[in-house]
Amino acid sequence: MVLATMVLIAAPYTGLGGDRLQGIVGDVGPVLLGLVATVAAYRVSSRAGVDPGVQRAWRRLAVAFGCWWAGDLIWFVYEAVLRQHPFPSLADAAYLAFYPLGVRALLSFPSTARRRSDWTKLGLDALTVVLCAGMGIWYLVVGPTVHDHPGQSLATVLNFAYPVGDLLLLFGVVVNLLRRTTAMDAAFRLLVGGVGALVVADVAFARLSLSNTYDGGGWPDAFWLAAWCLFFLAARAVSPAGTAAPGHDGHPSLAGLGRSHPRRAEQPLSRLPYLAVALAYALLLFVGHRAAVYPLDGLILGAAAVTALVLVRQVHMISENGRLMSRLQNLANVDPLTGLPNRRAFFEEAELLFEGSGLPGTRHSILMIDVDYFKDVNDTFGHRTGDRVLSIVAAGVKSQLRSADLVGRYGGDELVVAVADCGGEAAFAVAERIRSVVAATPVVSEDAVVNVTLSIGVAGAEHGEGLLPLLARADLALYDAKRAGRACVREFVPHGGVRDSDSSQR
Repeated sequence: MVLATMVLIAAPYTGLGGDRLQGIVGDVGPVLLGLVATVAAYRVSSRAGVDPGVQRAWRRLAVAFGCWWAGDLIWFVYEAVLRQHPFPSLADAAYLAFYPLGVRALLSFPSTARRRSDWTKLGLDALTVVLCAGMGIWYLVVGPTVHDHPGQSLATVLNFAYPVGDLLLLFGVVVNLLRRTTAMDAAFRLLVGGVGALVVADVAFARLSLSNTYDGGGWPDAFWLAAWCLFFLAARAVSPAGTAAPGHDGHPSLAGLGRSHPRRAEQPLSRLPYLAVALAYALLLFVGHRAAVYPLDGLILGAAAVTALVLVRQVHMISENGRLMSRLQNLANVDPLTGLPNRRAFFEEAELLFEGSGLPGTRHSILMIDVDYFKDVNDTFGHRTGDRVLSIVAAGVKSQLRSADLVGRYGGDELVVAVADCGGEAAFAVAERIRSVVAATPVVSEDAVVNVTLSIGVAGAEHGEGLLPLLARADLALYDAKRAGRACVREFVPHGGVRDSDSSQR
């Protein structure tokens, strides 16, 4: 697709063949590229492992692409077969159908849940960006259409309709950009790039048509071809949700591999509306410098300067508020003694982990960890030494986990670990490594040297078992480890067996 796009863009400049042949090549190229891109978009809707919401959005995109492709096909028939000028024609009906369908598809991409106030802010930010873009489109296309071509011909109406459709597309893209709380993946970046290429091509075509300088080909067609190519690449780049890292059957920390789990994302500080306002005022200054007369020239310059200062102040306030919110969230979610997530934060993350475990063969495990005789440590050596023991134990537990695993302070001297994509003997081995590392690390305080041991209960998910039942089984295994003399690991395996630290089942 990339190679074909480059060849088609370069074809008009090679000088090979006559105008007739170059026209046919220029018309048939978008038809072929569009067909391939439309089929690729539709195939996403049936690709295994893709999120159902993403599949639905791409299915709608395939329908929108199909309308645009039909427009290219009709254009080809008019120009190459019937040898008639295709603007305006039935091709425009197909092209214009693409815009509302495309916006509907873009707005249907899944996003995180938001409060009503968040949606209000998002809508206002999106409208700000679209209105600023509308200023540029008004200057380039809509204004000249209204003032310089006041007639009501069909061509004039279409020259007005296409920019309005572009603004609708921009609205759909901006809403997606503002509401996404995670970094954009490759597929979405390519999709945004394709929409941007399409908008540039539409505006350039309308501008050149108004001046009667568009004769087919040229850089508007190059951007249309690039849009098809980017849409195809975006469809190919859609990856299954929650794909696990390949390679190791067990706990990937033993092999240096990891798997990302679906953490709750932070809402980014979007500066897109402020950038759009700055560009809109830059356009106003550019036009005003050429057209404004006294006293409007000075007033326009002053208004732009005041707006710039307000925008800088707003961006500064947003950054300060973001830092404050980050500190507050850290205070609310992190246990200050161990530096681990507290119980509430652990449950939030673990619920997301288990919600995303619907892929076949995905298994998670829970480890319940208790510091043996911790009350005796506090009573004998004091709470200061007890706090140091908890800190050292937390560091030892974290040292044996991957970034994909979750660990939190469950309460008192108990820690809890959710081991992602790891069950059976592998999860038990992780627990045994944690127990061994902590046992081999004496805690040195001002008053004494304390040898710390752990009792650990392990439970691995079976047949899509949820978080709470798994926690209950791990808790029972922990109490069994305590009854067995402590300083050991226990797991209740399927069919009623018990796995202990000696790797024996009974």
